[in-house]
Amino acid sequence: MINLVPDKAQVFREAFRVLKPGGRLAISDVVNTAPLSPELQADTALLCGCIAGAAAIERVESWLAQAGFIDVRVTPRPESRELVASWARPRHRKFRGLRDRQGAPSPAGTGQAVDEGTYNVLFLCAGNSARSILAEVLIEHWGKGRFKGHSAGSFPKGAVHPTALDLLEKLHLPTRGCRSKRPGRRPVVDFVFYGLRPGRR
Repeated sequence: MINLVPDKAQVFREAFRVLKPGGRLAISDVVNTAPLSPELQADTALLCGCIAGAAAIERVESWLAQAGFIDVRVTPRPESRELVASWARPRHRKFRGLRDRQGAPSPAGTGQAVDEGTYNVLFLCAGNSARSILAEVLIEHWGKGRFKGHSAGSFPKGAVHPTALDLLEKLHLPTRGCRSKRPGRRPVVDFVFYGLRPGRR
């Protein structure tokens, strides 16, 4: 996902450097066919969803050419527009950032973005005593009300590791309510992350 990289031009330069003479580069990624509003560009959820970080087609073509590539072709797939727009709908129900090259509104509709709401994020691991606890607290802190953290363990240890609590306290983050627990009844989650122990698959 090159659109998640801040310095996209460097990615293309590095790709050209490592390719052998005559090699080809093929990428499937999201591109921008019209400028996004500052509000959408600043939306961290849309950035993680590969929308806010998408570059304009002309810029991608320019970066590839500057890196040394020839016969550059960027081919948008019109049928993907509705799919990409649907990624933003839980947050911006009237998403108007995706338009065709003539400026016509996409099937996602037009109008101002509505209030975002909150994403529920669940972190799962084996013991639910350290990593998932930290993730639960940190995502709420960094998300500033836009993410609600949850955590659970398949084999909870029953107590949060003292090192995890000590780290949170040093960061001046809340530890009240942190506990090791099994998955139970909780709000519908939007994202689930599962952490494996090192060496396990």
